[in-house]
Amino acid sequence: MLLGLALLFWGHQTGIWYPALVLAVVLESARVVRWRLDLSDTDYSRFWDLCNILFAAAAFYCFINREGNNTLMGFFQTSAFSPPSDAPAAQVFFIFFQWWPLIFFPMAVAQAYGLRDQIPASVFVWLLRGRTPAAAPGAHGAPGAAPELAINVGYLYLGICLLAAGVANRRDPWFYTGFCLITGLALWATQPRRVKTVLWFVLLLLVAKLGYWGHVGLNTSQAAIENAVSTWVSRYAGRTLDSSESHTSIGRFGRLKLSNRIIMTVEGDGPLPSLLRDSSYTIFKTPTWTVTNRTFTAITQDIDIATWNLLPFKAPNPALTLPGLLTLATTTPLPLRAHDSTVTLTNLLTLAIAKTPSLSLPTNQVTLASFFSRLGGLLPIPHGAVQIENLPDANLTTNHYGAVRSASGTDFFRCRVHYGKGRTIDSPPEDADRVVPEFEKRAITNLVEQLRLHDKTELQKVNAITALFSRDYSYTLYQTKTNWRRPAPAPSRTPLAVFLEETRAGHCEHFATATVLLLRQAGIPARYTTGFSVQEPERSQPGRFLVRESHAHAWCIYYSYADRAWHELDTTPDNWIDAERNNASTLTPINDFFTRAWFRFNRWRHSDTKSNWQTYALWIAAGLTAILLYRVLRNKRRARRPDLATAADEHLLWPGADSDFYRIEQHLLAVGLARSPGETPATWLQRIAKTPALAYTQLQPILELHYRYRFDPRGISPDERAQLRGAVQSYLERPVAESN
Repeated sequence: MLLGLALLFWGHQTGIWYPALVLAVVLESARVVRWRLDLSDTDYSRFWDLCNILFAAAAFYCFINREGNNTLMGFFQTSAFSPPSDAPAAQVFFIFFQWWPLIFFPMAVAQAYGLRDQIPASVFVWLLRGRTPAAAPGAHGAPGAAPELAINVGYLYLGICLLAAGVANRRDPWFYTGFCLITGLALWATQPRRVKTVLWFVLLLLVAKLGYWGHVGLNTSQAAIENAVSTWVSRYAGRTLDSSESHTSIGRFGRLKLSNRIIMTVEGDGPLPSLLRDSSYTIFKTPTWTVTNRTFTAITQDIDIATWNLLPFKAPNPALTLPGLLTLATTTPLPLRAHDSTVTLTNLLTLAIAKTPSLSLPTNQVTLASFFSRLGGLLPIPHGAVQIENLPDANLTTNHYGAVRSASGTDFFRCRVHYGKGRTIDSPPEDADRVVPEFEKRAITNLVEQLRLHDKTELQKVNAITALFSRDYSYTLYQTKTNWRRPAPAPSRTPLAVFLEETRAGHCEHFATATVLLLRQAGIPARYTTGFSVQEPERSQPGRFLVRESHAHAWCIYYSYADRAWHELDTTPDNWIDAERNNASTLTPINDFFTRAWFRFNRWRHSDTKSNWQTYALWIAAGLTAILLYRVLRNKRRARRPDLATAADEHLLWPGADSDFYRIEQHLLAVGLARSPGETPATWLQRIAKTPALAYTQLQPILELHYRYRFDPRGISPDERAQLRGAVQSYLERPVAESN
């Protein structure tokens, strides 16, 4: 009952109760059913091929279907415990593992209802099918065949059930308790009898405790390694995937190199935004930008649950519902007296709508397609984004600095973003937006005084800074090694000071950081911003642009008191685009081909034009399974299950039992040369070899043919069978006086 118990344990952990119960009953019924199927190696190979087909189909189905887990659980009318994860790709990976007991069940049934307790290893390896084991000498010099490696599938299926149960990740004490119990039962059946039972149980409990401590230690080590690797990758890449911290390459020497891999496509009917922002930052501590508030809040969804409103707006023809109006009315402060009996529901709703600030939906829109995993969960959006459409189950959240992040949902997305000028999702200026670090203040102050920014208007200050960097500075991906350190008091040479006063050449992070600090010193609140530049049109698709990792960019936003809104400002010289393009690898076209194909496949996978093909995929797989099972089982002979208790009564005829060699054995028994109980024919003949009337030399080829006929699964040919019969007859008719 071990496999049945493991299946029930798997059903309890994953929530797939009904299938687990059915599988357990079918598998354990083999202990009660007396008949067995006489399956050949070819039949077992077909069962294994069926498992491979189910494996590939399940992997493809789970990958294609964005809600594959929910669909499968609905198919079985049950619920599942899927691991909550911010990485949807990993979640699909875990769900796929939960299906393994279903996928490999045909192989376990084939062994349970077959005549063999073990299945040849050649069944599982296509390259070994049809090959015969190499000949090898048998026991005591008797020729025979080397036994082929055979596998008991039951042990492997037990491990699959336990693995699938663990992947469910319930995170409760019952999993480890059940796991140790089932493993202990499996080990109990094979425990050495020389070991005392009490000592065996003590060792089992000790191993279980050490295993738990080891799991906790591995979990802690994994978290530490992941943090270290993510920090190293972010420093190497020159941009961060964290909305609360950005590690810049300011201060690094050598050539800055980013990958040319395509990570996003941007398309639209009209003009497209030149910049897509993923986050902004307020505090600069060389070489890192951080934020003061790391809190994320949920974004409200529209009625269709796939639309997210970043800012409140009122559409030209709104379809308002009564619950929405009631909520609006109860949350809007109105100048009404509570005891006024003339106030009606209609008046209340009218006043609530009139008092609610609204914004018309802008006409500019852009379609973005990418993977959240490549963007660190952040959604790059154009400045002034108001609404995001076609993004279901994304659980979008935003912070005070314009970052939009997906907490869950599908990995690949293809959404439409409405944007325009005016209001943004950024919070109003705060004190940190006006601070210039002490270490950078000397160089920044000197440059502000040189430009006489304090005597200019807001617009003149912005134009003066832009003209300065365009006229006197250049873009470069290579930085020479500089001597700078940070003692107290503030040093005179920081990496940014070297860039502003000496080299006058740097990449976008230098220009963005310097612009932010210059604006702040001039009295204008500003923030450091990261994202991507939209600059490369796709040749084969008009209206679509490609965004690569090398298009990662940094610029700034500043707050204008004239219109009380945030505006973008990019002071990096325009030649940076040509510099990045010249830095591209010669293998870029090949990588682009596969990346475009991958994007097209995922656009189809997540499109709404596929109808409900995923719903029918399960039924198609079930039909194919039934057809394959019919082809395997049709015209298959059934036999009774071998039973040691009844084998003597049933007089089973074993292969080779009609060998003519037994005539020689009866002949020698009659002359007083009987074979002892448990003695093999080869040992018996060697024992009596010195008997004069035996003719041992003549018996050697007869014994070889007998062994092959009796024990070789391939048997012997008809000619060899006739040769054996003739040799035995010749031996029995030899003269009695002949000797060895």
